[in-house]
Amino acid sequence: MARRQRRTIDSEVATLLHLPPEICALICSMVEFETLLKLCRVSHSFRNQTQRIVYRSVNLQRCSRAKRMTWFRSMSRNPQLGAYLHTLRIPPIDLEEGQRLAFVLKKCPHLNVLDFQGLNVNNGYSCDAIHTWVIDNMPFRLTHFTNSYFRSTFLTSFWKKQTGIKVLSLPLVSSADRLVFPCHDGQLPNLIGLEVPNTLMLPTNSRPLQRIQLQGHLNARQTMFDLTVLARFSSTLTTLNLCLVAMPPFPSTLHTIAQAVPNLTYLGLADKVFPWSHQQFPRSELLALKRLKNLVILSHHTMVINDASNAQNYTFRDLRSMTQLFMDTCPSLEQTIIGRHGRVRDLAHGQLLDRTCRMQRVKETKELVVEMQGDVDFDVVAKFWDA
Repeated sequence: MARRQRRTIDSEVATLLHLPPEICALICSMVEFETLLKLCRVSHSFRNQTQRIVYRSVNLQRCSRAKRMTWFRSMSRNPQLGAYLHTLRIPPIDLEEGQRLAFVLKKCPHLNVLDFQGLNVNNGYSCDAIHTWVIDNMPFRLTHFTNSYFRSTFLTSFWKKQTGIKVLSLPLVSSADRLVFPCHDGQLPNLIGLEVPNTLMLPTNSRPLQRIQLQGHLNARQTMFDLTVLARFSSTLTTLNLCLVAMPPFPSTLHTIAQAVPNLTYLGLADKVFPWSHQQFPRSELLALKRLKNLVILSHHTMVINDASNAQNYTFRDLRSMTQLFMDTCPSLEQTIIGRHGRVRDLAHGQLLDRTCRMQRVKETKELVVEMQGDVDFDVVAKFWDA
């Protein structure tokens, strides 16, 4: 009996060892990350498939220097891994790391997304690195590039060669660079999405941009956010996100947007969204955006409710009724997400209020489906980074 059980176990192991790559790939696509690390020791087929998944998207931005150096060594000793890499996120690095990274990147022909994060200085980024040879003359052709590390004026050669970039993010500009768009008219011909810290850095020509995200700071000057300049992209712009922006009150902001880019289908506002009363609700401004389908408003700076009178007047107190007001006012809206960050307590019942309300309109019945939930990731719902 024991001998028969031994034979059964051996046959099961043998079957697992000889599974075809297609079955191994299917299994690997359905298991958790910890299980992947175990499967890579089962057979060569499993190892190849797990490596393909594990090395496809790599984020080193929160890793220690020692862990980054380990990753560089692993990639250097196993150059075949570079073919799997599609997304790479890098924190500030020193010159030694830069040399190792440059060697690794030469083995990564399929890299599409590169995110270089700079040093955080006074809520901004240093953006002063000049050793751009780290990313020059590489075999990859990026579609998404984020730069808050290199000085833009030193990326001239990079801009010329990376003609496939569709989404470009420049969260901040170096103090040594001018507040202008860093690329010439003939560079980045496929660009459709642009993130910049203010409107001064938008292209002066009418590039066919479809998405714009302004990632400013709360202490920025109001003159750096002239939303009227968005009109030069009105024929193509469908997605607009304003994040961490020192905006005027919401009704006047929405009025300016409706005048400049009336064909928007997606509008996202995050962080410093000024509260407004129901008497100031921007009905006419919403109706002017006749093609608006998705609206997201996330207020990171919510007021502290100390008494019942403040609670009654607080705009973000009743998220559900507020969200429905938007959906009822603007019939073109298919989805509205309104949320607040911070612990806001309902004084009447002594419980914490939900932080986000998501309301969707069913196309067939026009019924409104409501979902109350916790915090949401603006980068996920904002649609700016979509392929």
